[in-house]
This record gives sequence, C-alpha cells and structure tokens, in this order.
Amino acid sequence: MVPATYFVAGRLYTRSTAILSAALVAAAPVLIGFSTDARGYTLLALITLGVFALGIYVKQHRNRFAWLLLSVLSALGFYTLPIMLYPYGILMVWLFISVLVGDYGKDYGRRCWGMVKYLIFSGLVTVALTLILYTPIFIYSGVASVISNSFVSPLSWIDFRQTLPVRLLETWQGWTQDVPVAVVYLLVAGAVLSLVFHRKISRHRFPIQVAALIWITVTFLIQRPNPWERVWTYLFAPVMIWASAGLMASFILRSKIRLRGKINLDTLVSSLLALAVLSASLVYGINNIPEQNAVKDIEAAAIFLSPKLQTQDRIAMDYPMDVPFWYYARLH
Repeated sequence: MVPATYFVAGRLYTRSTAILSAALVAAAPVLIGFSTDARGYTLLALITLGVFALGIYVKQHRNRFAWLLLSVLSALGFYTLPIMLYPYGILMVWLFISVLVGDYGKDYGRRCWGMVKYLIFSGLVTVALTLILYTPIFIYSGVASVISNSFVSPLSWIDFRQTLPVRLLETWQGWTQDVPVAVVYLLVAGAVLSLVFHRKISRHRFPIQVAALIWITVTFLIQRPNPWERVWTYLFAPVMIWASAGLMASFILRSKIRLRGKINLDTLVSSLLALAVLSASLVYGINNIPEQNAVKDIEAAAIFLSPKLQTQDRIAMDYPMDVPFWYYARLH
C-alpha cells in the first residue's frame, strides 16, 4: 500500500504530499493491525488505490487498455469484497463530474460524450466481469448469500440512525488509537485545508473527497448498512493523502523557494516530517510490542486447564486470545 499511496498522492497533488502520505500509511497502527488479519480489507484498500491510479490516468488519456485494466481490477475488487461498491462508486462519480466541468484529456475530443461513452462501457464491463466471477457462488450458495445475508441486509431506519453514529465513533477510535492527540488534530486540519486550497494545490479541478462524500451519503441512504470499522479501511489511505495535501499546502504554495538548486522547500519539509513519523512509529513499536507479547502465556494456561475440564465446562475468553487458546487446548 505504501508505494501505491505515494503514486496516487503524486498524481493528485505533489511529490511532497506523496512522501508524507506514504509515511503516514506505513506507520498507521490501524493498518498494521488489519494487515495481520486474514481478511480482505487491506487487499481491498490496495485495490482502491490501484483503481484510483488508473482512474486518474484514463481521465487524461484515451487508452483502451487502461480502461480495460480499470474494469478488470474493479471486478477483482468486487470479488474480494462487495463493499468495493464504495470506492468504485467514488471514482465513477469523480470521473463523471470531472467530465461535466471539462476536466479531461484532449484525446477525448471537445465534446464530453467522447469520454462518457468510455465511462459507460467500462462500467458495463466491470459488471459483466463481476457477475462471471460470482457465478459459481450464485450457483452453489444462491444470490441471497451475497446480496441479502445478515451482514449486508439493510437496517431499519430507526436502527440505522442509532447505529451509524456508534460505528463512526468506533471507526474514529480505531483510526486514532495509539496516535498522539496533536497529530490527530493536525491531520484533521490538513484534511480541511486540502479542500480550502484545492484549486491551488491539486492537479484536478474537482476534489475527489467531495465525490466520496456524495457517493457515500447516497449509498448509505439507500442501503442503510451497518458500517463496521473494517468497512472503512479502503478510505484510510485516501484520507491520509488529503490530510497530507492540506498540511503541505502552505509549503506547496511557496514551492518556488529552492534550496541548493533542485530541492524544493515543500519536498524538504515533507521528507523531514516523513522521517519523524517513521521514527516515532519505530519507537512506539519497540516500547509496546514486547509488553503485548509478554501478556499472557496462553499455551501454559491451556496445558494447565485442559486436564481439569469436564464435558459440561465452558471457558469465557475475549478476542484476540480465544483462538490461540482454542488451538493449544486442542493440541494438548
């Protein structure tokens, strides 16, 4: 994800933004935690960056292979997790609005229809490829197992209004866990500033974060989902890119200042900030990982309890120690 974040940030903003956002993603405790889970959420986050990168490219270049690759990667994202609907929708909304405001490559001609037809065709190919990938699942498990299981079924309006604030708070807590409060405030301020100075610091007319707000709001009102913290993982890297762009805004606007000829002031500052972020992450890891690993000798507990357990006995144990204990209990 780190190289992909750097690439996308560089195409949306500047190299200084790319350096800082890549460091933030590399050091993010929430992504480190999710990377240890055998789930598809971090993979989807990587695919999201991939389709964003391709979307940025095809907006400026009429390249059929790139459009096909965008459809293929998007379909793989849907196959990874159906919540690919969110990042894919964000990209499509951004591309469509970019066409409306005239922000697209000259390869498509003067009329917007030149790009719109590529956009429509790419969407149809994505749907077709996704259906092909899901066909075995539909045949053996049924369509309902994918589109109407207990995890994706819409909540009632009452439950949705009560659940959404709770899930957003959980996501906020997960994203900011083990992150200094001052850093959190800076990142929030950066995300806001990236919108304020968008026209001056971005390579594109329409901000993709506004497209994200539009698409997520519309889909949430229609779907009424139960958006667990893990559902938002795809959005973490883009948020870090926006926050980095805002934090670097003042330096980007002064980017004509050069040190020793070729080094811009904003690049120097972002490199120093990236180094500080990575150093702080390393210090935190050294100080906290041993404490976590020394927590409990789960295997010793399993060996001690196993001979004493009767058929009717039950052991209550919380995540994340439940699975290791179950493993060692069966082993011994």
